Amino acid sequence: MKSLIFLLLVSPCAVSAQFGIKAGINFANVTNASSISNSNRSGFMVGVFLAPPSKSLLSYGTELDFSQQGYNYKTNTNTGSVTLNYLIMPHLMKITITRLFQLEVGGQVAYLLNARADSNKTAASNNPYAAIEDYYNRLDYGGSGRF
Repeated sequence: MKSLIFLLLVSPCAVSAQFGIKAGINFANVTNASSISNSNRSGFMVGVFLAPPSKSLLSYGTELDFSQQGYNYKTNTNTGSVTLNYLIMPHLMKITITRLFQLEVGGQVAYLLNARADSNKTAASNNPYAAIEDYYNRLDYGGSGRF
């Protein structure tokens, strides 16, 4: 699944802060799923960040975020949506370009807290959407970057 995160709110002193809060909106979609017709779905993200102040070109920061992601789907016999809730911990190296502009790159680890599928099909023992968490990895890792 690919997700795009827009940061809507950051602490007013985020450039020099050691600790702050953030919130945003996600637009996520599933890829490489030829058996379903899918579409984007929005969710939200909230978190805290720790970034020790640095006057040098390179610095670092870490975050702890709760992120709700998902997608809508449609098959020949079923329509619905999938909601995935993650706890994400990115670790970012920051490169200061100017006083107000930074480039951030690093890695992140995510843990799937829960997964839920809402469907127009009733849950039955033969319904493959009943145990949706079995289709996703509990632990995920990847790269992260922003400017």
